[in-house]
Amino acid sequence: MSAEKFAVAMSAWLSSRAIISALARCQRASLRMSAGAIAASALAVSAPVMAQEIVVLQSYASPVEAPPLSTEAAPSQTVVAEFVTTMLSRHPALRAADAQFQAVEARARGAARSLYNPTLEAEYEDAEDITKSIGLSQTLDWAGKRRARASAGRADVDAARATRDIVRKALLTELLTSLADFQTTLELKRLSDRRLQNGEEFSSLAERRNRAGDLSESELLTARLSLAKARADNNAAKGALSLARQNLSGVTGEEREIWPLLIGVPKAAPLSVEDVQKGALPELVFARAQSDASSKRIKVAKRNRKPDPTVGVSYGQEGTADLVGVRASIPIPVLNSFKAEVDAARADATAAQETYTDIFRRMQAQLTESRRRYAAASEAWRQWSASGSQPLSNQRVLLERLWRAGEIGAVDYLIQLDQTYEVESAAIELRGRLWNAWFDWLNTTNEVNK
Repeated sequence: MSAEKFAVAMSAWLSSRAIISALARCQRASLRMSAGAIAASALAVSAPVMAQEIVVLQSYASPVEAPPLSTEAAPSQTVVAEFVTTMLSRHPALRAADAQFQAVEARARGAARSLYNPTLEAEYEDAEDITKSIGLSQTLDWAGKRRARASAGRADVDAARATRDIVRKALLTELLTSLADFQTTLELKRLSDRRLQNGEEFSSLAERRNRAGDLSESELLTARLSLAKARADNNAAKGALSLARQNLSGVTGEEREIWPLLIGVPKAAPLSVEDVQKGALPELVFARAQSDASSKRIKVAKRNRKPDPTVGVSYGQEGTADLVGVRASIPIPVLNSFKAEVDAARADATAAQETYTDIFRRMQAQLTESRRRYAAASEAWRQWSASGSQPLSNQRVLLERLWRAGEIGAVDYLIQLDQTYEVESAAIELRGRLWNAWFDWLNTTNEVNK
């Protein structure tokens, strides 16, 4: 069997038991096929399936044995993109963000309208003479409150739009990260199943050889302890898979056994920290809009201190005489000058400006460190692909042959067997960390939508 990784796409209704048995038959048959031929046949078989949903199954060899750093599977990318788009289109968190944006937008439209409506007045008096009149009065926005409120409302809309963008990219990142975590735990669970199966087979064989006098009691005890550990690890792997499935179902609102899988590894990060358009990051856009809105509310508070006059005209009759009246009034800010509101608005503006500075520093640090984390994970995977990617399944077969031939003892066999599974498990986790570091970088740079 070739040491390189290959994928076999099959229908979603195949159960894991059938998959394992099929892979076991492939191993017993010792098929000699090149990775290129297998990949080509897999894509040919999976073409109609990928239109709906793809299930990628690795060979009985390690699923992380040989994919290069630049591996990129277009069919998987298309399936994952369609899956994510579908989930986002009906996600309640995104709908709530849209509704909140619409509410802020509506309030901004209301703030841009006139503050005062005209007042229609009517009067009737039945005394010595009958007096009746009708009038119209209007409070004038003498201080320009409407313009100040409209300007602050536009800044609020910018902040709400940035909030919606933050919710969208955070949700998208959570979805992709949950997908990567589920895939990692699923591969670890399958690896643990194989380890448990090997442990049970070895323990059964050790029992028979012990009864035949070919295996010491200490070696038999070691085999039993190794099986007990394999069972404990398998139970832990099942729990981790259940938790990952719970997180994925929670963010998507769906319960399913088959999920789109991420194939290969991400490409190198396309941007450096210096190339990132920091001014376009939604977190900074939000903080800047909040600071702008708070500054404009100072003007609103100042304008609110200025009283607006009310003017009116009326026409009526007193007996047979015509009456025409003109009146004007203006509040006197004696009991409350509204200076406290101005002070509060200034304090809010100072807080918003300091918040912007704090968020800017945090985003700068996040950009730098997320880039470093991805670079470190990418380099670790490159080194693994170049030198650490070993045909671990072939090594296990060789170890079993050596043990059966008596060239190594049971203890040495179990120690080296466990090492192969630990290395494979570490490689699976490494690829999972690489995907998570990639998604974190895309989230930080606001490139995750692309």
